[in-house]
Amino acid sequence: MTTDTAIVSLRPLRLVEILDQGFRLYRRNFLKFTAIVAAPMIPTMLLVLAPMVLFAPFLLQDQLDEWGFQIPTSLGFFSFLTGTGLTILTSAIGGTVLQSLAPAAIARAVTDAYFGGATSIASTYRKLKPHLLRLFGAVGLLLVLILGLSLASSALSSIVPCIPLLLMPVQYGVMIFIQGLILPLVPPVVTLERQGVWPAIRRAWELARRRFWRMFGFMAILYVLNMVIAVGPFLLILIGLQLVTASLTEILNAGLLPILAAAITILATMLLQLFYMSFQWTSITLMYFDLRVRSEGLDLALQADATETVNPNEVLAQAPPVEKTSLITWKEVGYLAIICIGMFALYLIPMILAIGIAILVLSIS
Repeated sequence: MTTDTAIVSLRPLRLVEILDQGFRLYRRNFLKFTAIVAAPMIPTMLLVLAPMVLFAPFLLQDQLDEWGFQIPTSLGFFSFLTGTGLTILTSAIGGTVLQSLAPAAIARAVTDAYFGGATSIASTYRKLKPHLLRLFGAVGLLLVLILGLSLASSALSSIVPCIPLLLMPVQYGVMIFIQGLILPLVPPVVTLERQGVWPAIRRAWELARRRFWRMFGFMAILYVLNMVIAVGPFLLILIGLQLVTASLTEILNAGLLPILAAAITILATMLLQLFYMSFQWTSITLMYFDLRVRSEGLDLALQADATETVNPNEVLAQAPPVEKTSLITWKEVGYLAIICIGMFALYLIPMILAIGIAILVLSIS
Protein backbone atom coordinates (compact mmCIF):
# COMPACT_ATOMS: atom_id res chain seq x y z
CA MET A 1 0.00 0.00 0.00
CA THR A 2 1.50 3.34 -1.05
CA THR A 3 1.34 6.45 1.10
CA ASP A 4 -1.27 8.14 -1.11
CA THR A 5 -3.46 5.02 -1.12
CA ALA A 6 -3.24 4.70 2.66
CA ILE A 7 -4.17 8.36 3.15
CA VAL A 8 -7.20 8.03 0.88
CA SER A 9 -8.34 4.79 2.58
CA LEU A 10 -7.84 6.24 6.06
CA ARG A 11 -11.41 6.96 7.13
CA PRO A 12 -13.79 6.12 9.98
CA LEU A 13 -14.18 2.34 10.02
CA ARG A 14 -16.61 -0.06 11.59
CA LEU A 15 -15.17 -2.50 14.10
CA VAL A 16 -15.50 -5.35 11.60
CA GLU A 17 -13.58 -3.32 9.01
CA ILE A 18 -10.79 -2.61 11.49
CA LEU A 19 -10.44 -6.32 12.22
CA ASP A 20 -10.57 -7.11 8.50
CA GLN A 21 -7.87 -4.58 7.66
CA GLY A 22 -5.83 -5.79 10.62
CA PHE A 23 -6.00 -9.38 9.39
CA ARG A 24 -5.12 -8.40 5.81
CA LEU A 25 -2.16 -6.31 6.97
CA TYR A 26 -1.02 -9.08 9.31
CA ARG A 27 -1.32 -11.71 6.57
CA ARG A 28 0.72 -9.63 4.09
CA ASN A 29 3.46 -9.12 6.68
CA PHE A 30 3.09 -12.41 8.55
CA LEU A 31 6.75 -13.40 8.83
CA LYS A 32 7.92 -9.86 9.53
CA PHE A 33 5.35 -9.10 12.24
CA THR A 34 5.79 -12.53 13.84
CA ALA A 35 9.57 -12.06 13.95
CA ILE A 36 9.13 -8.58 15.45
CA VAL A 37 7.05 -10.03 18.29
CA ALA A 38 9.34 -13.06 18.66
CA ALA A 39 12.41 -10.83 19.14
CA PRO A 40 11.43 -9.77 22.70
CA MET A 41 9.09 -12.71 23.46
CA ILE A 42 11.59 -15.58 23.13
CA PRO A 43 14.29 -14.00 25.38
CA THR A 44 11.56 -13.06 27.85
CA MET A 45 10.26 -16.63 28.06
CA LEU A 46 13.80 -17.98 28.45
CA LEU A 47 14.36 -15.43 31.22
CA VAL A 48 11.27 -16.70 33.02
CA LEU A 49 12.28 -20.35 32.52
CA ALA A 50 15.87 -19.91 33.75
CA PRO A 51 15.11 -19.70 37.53
CA MET A 52 13.26 -23.03 37.35
CA VAL A 53 16.67 -24.74 37.48
CA LEU A 54 16.85 -23.67 41.11
CA PHE A 55 13.77 -25.76 41.94
CA ALA A 56 15.64 -28.98 41.07
CA PRO A 57 17.46 -29.51 44.43
CA PHE A 58 14.15 -29.14 46.27
CA LEU A 59 11.90 -31.18 43.97
CA LEU A 60 14.46 -33.89 43.15
CA GLN A 61 15.88 -34.29 46.64
CA ASP A 62 14.76 -37.94 47.06
CA GLN A 63 16.11 -38.92 43.63
CA LEU A 64 19.43 -37.16 44.29
CA ASP A 65 19.73 -39.00 47.62
CA GLU A 66 19.31 -42.32 45.77
CA TRP A 67 22.09 -41.32 43.38
CA GLY A 68 24.39 -40.55 46.29
CA PHE A 69 24.18 -36.75 46.17
CA GLN A 70 23.51 -35.64 49.72
CA ILE A 71 21.98 -32.16 49.61
CA PRO A 72 21.11 -30.56 52.95
CA THR A 73 17.41 -29.91 53.41
CA SER A 74 18.12 -26.27 54.21
CA LEU A 75 19.97 -25.85 50.89
CA GLY A 76 17.09 -27.43 48.97
CA PHE A 77 14.58 -25.17 50.71
CA PHE A 78 16.81 -22.12 50.10
CA SER A 79 17.06 -22.96 46.38
CA PHE A 80 13.26 -23.27 46.25
CA LEU A 81 12.76 -19.84 47.87
CA THR A 82 15.42 -18.30 45.62
CA GLY A 83 13.86 -19.85 42.54
CA THR A 84 10.42 -18.57 43.55
CA GLY A 85 11.71 -15.05 44.14
CA LEU A 86 13.66 -14.96 40.88
CA THR A 87 10.67 -16.35 38.97
CA ILE A 88 8.48 -13.54 40.32
CA LEU A 89 11.17 -10.96 39.51
CA THR A 90 11.85 -12.24 36.00
CA SER A 91 8.11 -12.53 35.31
CA ALA A 92 7.62 -8.90 36.35
CA ILE A 93 10.54 -7.68 34.25
CA GLY A 94 9.61 -9.88 31.32
CA GLY A 95 5.95 -8.85 31.49
CA THR A 96 6.89 -5.17 31.43
CA VAL A 97 9.26 -5.64 28.50
CA LEU A 98 6.80 -7.76 26.55
CA GLN A 99 3.80 -5.49 27.20
CA SER A 100 5.75 -2.42 26.07
CA LEU A 101 8.41 -3.39 23.53
CA ALA A 102 6.43 -5.80 21.31
CA PRO A 103 3.26 -3.63 20.96
CA ALA A 104 5.38 -0.53 20.32
CA ALA A 105 7.43 -2.35 17.67
CA ILE A 106 4.26 -3.61 15.98
CA ALA A 107 2.79 -0.08 16.08
CA ARG A 108 5.92 1.24 14.40
CA ALA A 109 5.96 -1.57 11.79
CA VAL A 110 2.21 -1.26 11.08
CA THR A 111 2.57 2.49 10.57
CA ASP A 112 5.45 2.03 8.15
CA ALA A 113 3.68 -0.77 6.28
CA TYR A 114 0.32 1.01 6.22
CA PHE A 115 1.75 4.25 4.83
CA GLY A 116 4.00 2.52 2.32
CA GLY A 117 7.29 3.05 4.10
CA ALA A 118 10.13 0.55 4.05
CA THR A 119 10.24 -1.51 7.21
CA SER A 120 12.40 -4.28 8.59
CA ILE A 121 12.93 -5.91 11.95
CA ALA A 122 16.20 -4.08 12.58
CA SER A 123 14.91 -0.68 11.45
CA THR A 124 11.73 -1.08 13.50
CA TYR A 125 13.61 -1.59 16.76
CA ARG A 126 16.19 1.03 15.81
CA LYS A 127 13.40 3.61 15.57
CA LEU A 128 12.22 2.65 19.07
CA LYS A 129 15.52 3.47 20.79
CA PRO A 130 14.71 7.12 21.61
CA HIS A 131 11.43 6.10 23.26
CA LEU A 132 12.46 3.05 25.30
CA LEU A 133 12.77 4.67 28.73
CA ARG A 134 9.45 6.50 28.41
CA LEU A 135 7.83 3.35 27.05
CA PHE A 136 9.00 1.14 29.91
CA GLY A 137 8.11 3.86 32.41
CA ALA A 138 4.53 4.33 31.21
CA VAL A 139 3.75 0.63 30.84
CA GLY A 140 5.54 -0.24 34.09
CA LEU A 141 3.58 2.40 35.99
CA LEU A 142 0.26 0.98 34.80
CA LEU A 143 1.33 -2.60 35.60
CA VAL A 144 2.40 -1.54 39.10
CA LEU A 145 -1.01 0.09 39.56
CA ILE A 146 -2.76 -3.13 38.48
CA LEU A 147 -0.54 -5.17 40.83
CA GLY A 148 -1.27 -2.74 43.66
CA LEU A 149 -5.01 -3.20 43.19
CA SER A 150 -4.61 -6.98 43.34
CA LEU A 151 -2.44 -6.85 46.47
CA ALA A 152 -4.83 -4.43 48.19
CA SER A 153 -7.76 -6.72 47.43
CA SER A 154 -5.84 -9.73 48.78
CA ALA A 155 -4.88 -7.85 51.94
CA LEU A 156 -8.48 -6.80 52.60
CA SER A 157 -9.74 -10.32 51.94
CA SER A 158 -7.42 -11.68 54.64
CA ILE A 159 -8.97 -9.26 57.14
CA VAL A 160 -12.64 -9.63 56.18
CA PRO A 161 -13.50 -12.99 54.56
CA CYS A 162 -16.56 -11.68 52.67
CA ILE A 163 -14.57 -8.87 51.05
CA PRO A 164 -13.58 -10.85 47.89
CA LEU A 165 -17.24 -11.35 46.95
CA LEU A 166 -17.83 -7.60 47.16
CA LEU A 167 -14.49 -6.29 45.91
CA MET A 168 -13.75 -8.69 43.06
CA PRO A 169 -16.22 -7.11 40.61
CA VAL A 170 -14.93 -3.63 41.49
CA GLN A 171 -11.32 -4.79 41.19
CA TYR A 172 -11.92 -6.37 37.79
CA GLY A 173 -13.92 -3.34 36.66
CA VAL A 174 -11.04 -0.99 37.46
CA MET A 175 -8.54 -3.38 35.89
CA ILE A 176 -10.64 -3.43 32.70
CA PHE A 177 -10.44 0.37 32.71
CA ILE A 178 -6.66 0.30 32.97
CA GLN A 179 -5.63 -2.89 31.19
CA GLY A 180 -8.36 -2.99 28.57
CA LEU A 181 -8.68 0.68 27.60
CA ILE A 182 -5.55 2.64 28.57
CA LEU A 183 -2.67 0.15 28.44
CA PRO A 184 -3.22 -0.99 24.80
CA LEU A 185 -3.02 2.60 23.53
CA VAL A 186 0.09 3.64 25.49
CA PRO A 187 2.71 1.97 23.17
CA PRO A 188 1.42 3.63 19.97
CA VAL A 189 1.05 6.96 21.78
CA VAL A 190 4.65 6.87 23.08
CA THR A 191 6.07 5.56 19.80
CA LEU A 192 4.15 7.61 17.25
CA GLU A 193 3.42 10.79 19.22
CA ARG A 194 6.68 10.83 21.23
CA GLN A 195 4.88 11.47 24.50
CA GLY A 196 6.40 11.25 27.98
CA VAL A 197 5.44 8.82 30.73
CA TRP A 198 2.47 10.55 32.38
CA PRO A 199 1.42 12.52 29.25
CA ALA A 200 1.26 9.22 27.34
CA ILE A 201 -1.03 7.70 29.96
CA ARG A 202 -3.27 10.79 29.98
CA ARG A 203 -3.26 10.92 26.19
CA ALA A 204 -4.19 7.23 25.90
CA TRP A 205 -7.04 7.77 28.36
CA GLU A 206 -8.25 10.85 26.48
CA LEU A 207 -8.40 8.89 23.23
CA ALA A 208 -10.23 5.96 24.86
CA ARG A 209 -12.73 8.07 26.82
CA ARG A 210 -13.90 9.91 23.67
CA ARG A 211 -15.18 6.62 22.23
CA PHE A 212 -15.45 4.68 25.48
CA TRP A 213 -17.98 1.98 24.59
CA ARG A 214 -16.56 1.59 21.09
CA MET A 215 -13.11 0.96 22.52
CA PHE A 216 -14.57 -1.30 25.21
CA GLY A 217 -16.48 -3.32 22.62
CA PHE A 218 -13.42 -3.61 20.38
CA MET A 219 -11.24 -4.93 23.22
CA ALA A 220 -14.04 -7.32 24.22
CA ILE A 221 -14.06 -8.73 20.67
CA LEU A 222 -10.27 -9.17 20.79
CA TYR A 223 -10.63 -10.89 24.17
CA VAL A 224 -13.14 -13.36 22.74
CA LEU A 225 -10.89 -13.99 19.73
CA ASN A 226 -8.01 -14.61 22.11
CA MET A 227 -10.13 -17.17 23.96
CA VAL A 228 -10.99 -18.97 20.72
CA ILE A 229 -7.68 -18.74 18.87
CA ALA A 230 -5.08 -18.91 21.65
CA VAL A 231 -6.64 -20.06 24.92
CA GLY A 232 -8.81 -22.82 23.40
CA PRO A 233 -5.88 -24.72 21.81
CA PHE A 234 -3.81 -24.04 24.94
CA LEU A 235 -6.41 -25.79 27.11
CA LEU A 236 -6.36 -28.78 24.77
CA ILE A 237 -2.56 -28.88 25.05
CA LEU A 238 -2.86 -28.64 28.84
CA ILE A 239 -5.30 -31.57 28.96
CA GLY A 240 -2.99 -33.61 26.71
CA LEU A 241 -0.05 -32.67 28.94
CA GLN A 242 -1.91 -33.90 32.01
CA LEU A 243 -2.55 -37.25 30.32
CA VAL A 244 1.06 -37.57 29.18
CA THR A 245 2.55 -36.66 32.56
CA ALA A 246 0.19 -39.12 34.26
CA SER A 247 1.56 -41.90 32.06
CA LEU A 248 5.16 -40.80 32.73
CA THR A 249 4.95 -40.98 36.51
CA GLU A 250 6.47 -44.45 36.47
CA ILE A 251 9.32 -43.46 34.14
CA LEU A 252 10.29 -39.99 35.39
CA ASN A 253 10.88 -38.80 38.92
CA ALA A 254 7.79 -37.24 40.45
CA GLY A 255 9.73 -34.10 41.32
CA LEU A 256 10.82 -33.61 37.72
CA LEU A 257 7.28 -33.68 36.32
CA PRO A 258 6.23 -30.21 37.62
CA ILE A 259 9.33 -28.64 36.06
CA LEU A 260 8.74 -30.43 32.76
CA ALA A 261 5.03 -29.54 32.76
CA ALA A 262 5.77 -25.87 33.54
CA ALA A 263 8.40 -25.66 30.79
CA ILE A 264 6.09 -27.22 28.17
CA THR A 265 3.21 -24.99 29.29
CA ILE A 266 5.31 -21.82 28.93
CA LEU A 267 6.59 -22.89 25.51
CA ALA A 268 3.08 -23.73 24.29
CA THR A 269 1.81 -20.38 25.58
CA MET A 270 4.66 -18.59 23.81
CA LEU A 271 3.95 -20.21 20.44
CA LEU A 272 0.19 -19.60 20.56
CA GLN A 273 0.51 -16.03 21.82
CA LEU A 274 3.27 -15.31 19.33
CA PHE A 275 0.90 -15.72 16.39
CA TYR A 276 -2.20 -14.20 17.97
CA MET A 277 -0.57 -11.18 19.63
CA SER A 278 0.91 -10.07 16.33
CA PHE A 279 -2.61 -9.82 14.93
CA GLN A 280 -4.04 -8.25 18.09
CA TRP A 281 -1.47 -5.47 18.30
CA THR A 282 -1.82 -4.83 14.56
CA SER A 283 -5.57 -4.36 15.04
CA ILE A 284 -5.05 -2.13 18.10
CA THR A 285 -2.76 0.14 16.07
CA LEU A 286 -5.47 0.47 13.41
CA MET A 287 -7.97 1.20 16.19
CA TYR A 288 -5.64 3.94 17.39
CA PHE A 289 -5.70 5.44 13.88
CA ASP A 290 -9.51 5.19 13.84
CA LEU A 291 -9.83 6.98 17.20
CA ARG A 292 -7.71 9.84 15.91
CA VAL A 293 -9.64 9.95 12.63
CA ARG A 294 -12.97 10.18 14.45
CA SER A 295 -11.97 12.62 17.17
CA GLU A 296 -9.17 14.69 15.59
CA GLY A 297 -9.63 14.43 11.82
CA LEU A 298 -6.33 12.64 11.26
CA ASP A 299 -7.42 11.64 7.75
CA LEU A 300 -8.11 15.27 6.83
CA ALA A 301 -4.75 16.40 8.24
CA LEU A 302 -2.93 13.79 6.15
CA GLN A 303 -4.92 14.66 3.02
CA ALA A 304 -4.15 18.34 3.51
CA ASP A 305 -0.44 17.52 3.56
CA ALA A 306 -0.60 14.90 0.81
CA THR A 307 0.22 17.47 -1.89
CA GLU A 308 3.49 18.26 -0.14
CA THR A 309 6.42 16.00 0.58
CA VAL A 310 5.48 15.56 4.21
CA ASN A 311 6.37 12.47 6.21
CA PRO A 312 3.16 10.95 7.64
CA ASN A 313 5.11 10.22 10.81
CA GLU A 314 5.46 13.94 11.43
CA VAL A 315 1.71 14.41 11.03
CA LEU A 316 1.06 11.54 13.45
CA ALA A 317 3.40 13.13 15.97
CA GLN A 318 1.45 16.42 15.86
CA ALA A 319 -1.13 15.36 18.41
CA PRO A 320 -3.29 18.01 20.03
CA PRO A 321 -2.40 18.81 23.64
CA VAL A 322 -4.23 16.85 26.31
CA GLU A 323 -7.24 18.79 27.58
CA LYS A 324 -6.94 19.96 31.18
CA THR A 325 -9.95 18.07 32.43
CA SER A 326 -10.45 15.88 35.47
CA LEU A 327 -8.87 12.46 35.32
CA ILE A 328 -12.28 10.83 35.61
CA THR A 329 -15.76 12.34 35.43
CA TRP A 330 -19.00 11.26 37.11
CA LYS A 331 -20.17 9.99 33.75
CA GLU A 332 -17.15 7.69 33.59
CA VAL A 333 -17.76 6.65 37.18
CA GLY A 334 -21.16 5.56 35.91
CA TYR A 335 -19.45 3.56 33.14
CA LEU A 336 -17.29 1.91 35.80
CA ALA A 337 -20.41 1.12 37.84
CA ILE A 338 -22.04 -0.51 34.81
CA ILE A 339 -18.92 -2.60 34.18
CA CYS A 340 -18.73 -3.56 37.87
CA ILE A 341 -22.39 -4.61 37.88
CA GLY A 342 -21.76 -6.65 34.74
CA MET A 343 -18.70 -8.28 36.33
CA PHE A 344 -20.70 -8.95 39.50
CA ALA A 345 -23.42 -10.64 37.44
CA LEU A 346 -20.87 -12.75 35.55
CA TYR A 347 -19.24 -13.66 38.86
CA LEU A 348 -22.45 -14.34 40.83
CA ILE A 349 -24.75 -15.99 38.27
CA PRO A 350 -22.59 -19.12 37.75
CA MET A 351 -22.28 -19.46 41.52
CA ILE A 352 -26.07 -19.25 41.98
CA LEU A 353 -26.62 -21.75 39.16
CA ALA A 354 -24.11 -24.15 40.69
CA ILE A 355 -25.77 -23.90 44.11
CA GLY A 356 -29.21 -24.36 42.53
CA ILE A 357 -28.08 -27.44 40.60
CA ALA A 358 -26.49 -28.89 43.74
CA ILE A 359 -29.70 -28.33 45.75
CA LEU A 360 -31.76 -29.86 42.95
CA VAL A 361 -29.51 -32.95 42.78
CA LEU A 362 -29.61 -33.38 46.57
CA SER A 363 -33.40 -33.01 46.67
CA ILE A 364 -33.84 -35.63 43.91
CA SER A 365 -31.50 -38.08 45.59
